[in-house]
Amino acid sequence: MQIIWYGQSCFVVKSKLQDQEINILINPFDSKKIAKADIVLLNNKILNPKELKNCKAFVIDSAGEFEIRNNFIRGINNDENIIFLLEAEGINIVNLGKTKHLENGLINKLQNVDILILPINKDEFFSVDEAGEIINQIEPKIVIPSYYQEIKNISKFAEKMGVDMKKTVDKLKIVKKNLLQDGAEIIIMDKKS
Repeated sequence: MQIIWYGQSCFVVKSKLQDQEINILINPFDSKKIAKADIVLLNNKILNPKELKNCKAFVIDSAGEFEIRNNFIRGINNDENIIFLLEAEGINIVNLGKTKHLENGLINKLQNVDILILPINKDEFFSVDEAGEIINQIEPKIVIPSYYQEIKNISKFAEKMGVDMKKTVDKLKIVKKNLLQDGAEIIIMDKKS
């Protein structure tokens, strides 16, 4: 599996099953990337509905449970945002989207998380301290920060979590058997244009 970050909360998850690659596009903020997507997940109404008019991908923009080409997706309402739980290649990914807080009891629904995509921006989403609390409650194996606007914000987060900022990646390649068993690894991704 590969994960690529395009900024804000836009990610592509490339999953491979039986030599068939599936591109899962999360929160595109423009329509250019939609053409290559097989599945599009929208946490909120980022795109104008006209931009999805000719989309051939399977679009999920509501809560519910879905199975598309052996990828299992569950959407959970959280205020005006949908939190997506995605299982691909046996790896459980949670994308919090534009979440500003987690409703009561929602943490209990986010169990066995391998990868947590967490919005960090104290003015709009979670502060560094709040992000640390969420990580301690959910206990993911990997955390990928999203939505940070300035490198100084993510530097504070990395420092608090004990992550070396020099070790950033432009593509995260992950296999289930290589995931850490204890503790969380913070992956700082370089934005791809």
